[in-house]
Amino acid sequence: MNLADGRPLDRGTVSGRTVLMREPVHVHDYHAAADKFPLGSTLAQRHGTHTALGIPLLLEDDAIGCLLVRRTEVLPFSDQQIRLLKAFADQAVIAIENTRLLEAEQASKRELTESLEQQTATADVLKVISRSVLDVQKVLDALVESAARLCNAFDAAILQVVGDGLRLVAHHGQIPFTGPVGQLTLPLVRGAIMGRVVLDRRTIHVADVLAEADEYPEGRKNALRFGFRTVLAVPLVHAGEAIGLILIRRGEVRPFTERQIELVNTFADQAVIAIENTRLFEEVQARTRELTESLTYQTATSEVLNVISRSKFDLQPVLDTIARTACTLCEEADSTIQLREGDGLRTVAHYGPLPVGAFRPLDRSWVPGRAVMDRLPIHVHDLLTAQQEFPLGYEIAKQFGHRTSLAIPLLRDGFAIGSFLLRRTVVRAFTDKEIASWPT
Repeated sequence: MNLADGRPLDRGTVSGRTVLMREPVHVHDYHAAADKFPLGSTLAQRHGTHTALGIPLLLEDDAIGCLLVRRTEVLPFSDQQIRLLKAFADQAVIAIENTRLLEAEQASKRELTESLEQQTATADVLKVISRSVLDVQKVLDALVESAARLCNAFDAAILQVVGDGLRLVAHHGQIPFTGPVGQLTLPLVRGAIMGRVVLDRRTIHVADVLAEADEYPEGRKNALRFGFRTVLAVPLVHAGEAIGLILIRRGEVRPFTERQIELVNTFADQAVIAIENTRLFEEVQARTRELTESLTYQTATSEVLNVISRSKFDLQPVLDTIARTACTLCEEADSTIQLREGDGLRTVAHYGPLPVGAFRPLDRSWVPGRAVMDRLPIHVHDLLTAQQEFPLGYEIAKQFGHRTSLAIPLLRDGFAIGSFLLRRTVVRAFTDKEIASWPT
């Protein structure tokens, strides 16, 4: 046990003996009491004091300190002075205890306020999660804002594992990154704190990154560049795998408290919930779309087959049905069927809002002509940017107002007998599934 000035309690001094014995100690002349007070005598000679009186500060029979008075001459204190000093000591104990109780009460209030703020923030984030199944970004943004505010951090960020790197998906605060949210991808390396957190799947708390050059060389380099010192990083773990991390930083050396670390761990769990909920929802949506598309294709195929079975001797209803079905399956599309006639292609069926030409020469300067001559599907994303490759196609597109074009050759025994043409007035490429739905 030490006194407030850092000196250990020692019976060889008046103050030390006063506290240890819990009673007043009165030395008339330190210089003449070297045997009883060796340390005190040495100090007295050094500082030029002689008479000393120690009055213990007693709180419920425990000595919490000492009231020490000294004189530079040999002049003992009177009984009246000792009684007065005892009264002062009692008043000092009352003042010290009142201050301690006030500080304890304020600390308790701060702890309760901080706990309430953290609980409120957690509840707010959970509300955002429940309302934002379709928008994980809102959840991540709420998490980093709350983490930075409640932990008194300069900034907070969430990064997700993407391949062999970490992509910045949310950020709030003053410390910059080298790129924008959603685009910046950082390497996943052990020399950086963020990489180590993910690779080791453990929380890392560094009081001063600049003092950890050997352990985190990349981290120190970034700290010098962007001006941060204290870092806390918590992994986002799902099913035993680290899928990312939440990071908070301070521009000064000021470690985070245990309560703040616990809070960031809670936010990390919530981030995992939000990301996983969104992933599962998107999987269900994708599967639903896939099943819906499959059913639509099957229905369209069945409809065409029904028309074929009813129109054995009439080709036109079949061609018209195929053209109409193509527009149903390929959104925002206009469809045309052209058959080979001599040295050109004649339109035999059409469905959609765009005009069509009745007959055009069979050459490679327009999309259907090239599809027939090459016996391959020809897909042009924007005809208005393909004037040199498809000069006739460019002129037709300007005249009729279409941009994206897909032509599929109609093959019989390896010979192209015509073309199936899909057009869009906007630049929107046809998907692989849309292309594959029409046999060559």
